[in-house]
Amino acid sequence: MNDKQYKQDLLEVFEIAQKVKGKTLREIAGDNLDDIRYFDNKEKVKHFIQQAVFNIPLYSKMEYTFEDLDLELKPIALKYNKFNELTVKERLVLNDIYYDEIVNETFKTSKFINKNQLLLIMPYIYEYDKDFLDFKIYDAFIIDITRQKEFYLIVNDWLAIQEKVKKGKAEELNEGFTNILSACTKSQSRIDLKKQPYSNVLARFRSYSFNINFLKEIIFKKQKKIDYINEIFEENEISDIVEFKNDKIQDYLTSIIGTDISTYTQSKANQWHQIAFENFLKENNKDLFDFLKTANYKLIHKLTDYAHIQEQIPTNYELDAMEILHDEFEDSTFYQEIILKTYIVIMIDKNTNELLNYKLFRLSDEDIKKAQTVFYNAKKEIENLISQDSKEEVEPNFTKIKDNLSIHLRKSKKNTTTVYKLNDKEIEIPTYEFWINKNVIFNEK
Repeated sequence: MNDKQYKQDLLEVFEIAQKVKGKTLREIAGDNLDDIRYFDNKEKVKHFIQQAVFNIPLYSKMEYTFEDLDLELKPIALKYNKFNELTVKERLVLNDIYYDEIVNETFKTSKFINKNQLLLIMPYIYEYDKDFLDFKIYDAFIIDITRQKEFYLIVNDWLAIQEKVKKGKAEELNEGFTNILSACTKSQSRIDLKKQPYSNVLARFRSYSFNINFLKEIIFKKQKKIDYINEIFEENEISDIVEFKNDKIQDYLTSIIGTDISTYTQSKANQWHQIAFENFLKENNKDLFDFLKTANYKLIHKLTDYAHIQEQIPTNYELDAMEILHDEFEDSTFYQEIILKTYIVIMIDKNTNELLNYKLFRLSDEDIKKAQTVFYNAKKEIENLISQDSKEEVEPNFTKIKDNLSIHLRKSKKNTTTVYKLNDKEIEIPTYEFWINKNVIFNEK
């Protein structure tokens, strides 16, 4: 197939997908709803779209959704955050990692890039209180991963995963040690252990996945999604995102200690120091700014009189009862937005607005286990509240600092409440935020 015909065929798929924007899966299926086959698992939205939109039946041995185009369909769940803005709900799980195969692959011959180079992305709006048939298609576009500025980072991530397996350390793989492409577990409830070629230690079965930050970039970056198809056939040179190791980040942050950031924003918002620092970084080191925005880092600030962290760190992530009740820990937005991140805490003098110091840290494996306990304790507490008949605002008994776990919950300073409709009843819960305990920061190695 020549390039002209190939592009025409891709455009045809793109145009078909674009026609269902704004429609629910139920509306798309219409009178054919009963004829569509799917299993009640993570793949059901994909299987439904595949049949209802493109009339492609389910086959057990399909290499790609669109075999003649080497094109794979990937729906992505979006959800509304506390500001009523759409954001990505969870990472995008890709194909499985086979430890005995990856050690003999090059990146160009790998199953990963052959399966995921060309993707039909179809974001949809996930709502916890709705049947999945009432989820609405938000957008649709075809993207070539190798034509994105993040591709260099993706290649390096794949090589890092391969290197772990080659060293006989596949059991050490986790989602936090790479930037964009991760080795994720597919199911928290199902822990399959597999052999690896250079060690007798069994390792958890894992799949490739793209992180939330990268998904936000590709979904919300371009208004005209046809541009993604055009760039497949362009010869333009791509400006890759520069990779920064932690020591390089620390060297730069050390060099800017003492900088007054007050002139970098006119905003009067509560978070103006954060806005000002991000603007400073964008203007003075755009390579680092672009890297942090896409990779597994979380940048937060702390107003203080001291050059060292004296207390707990806020994550700026509010508890969502619907998420806690319906998602498993490793599948939750909380896990991917808060637990997996490497934190960069910028300490700012609250009197002079100068940068005093910084701290890089991430949660250890032991900290993550403790955070999981906090997550499921919150789930149990919310379930207890639902079982009560009280119509008054209720005070949940969430994890506190004194419980000595890695994360705790405390009431938001906004002193607001959230009303949840659950099981045909309403419960009103004060707004709580997750905080990281200071021992996590000081014990970090």
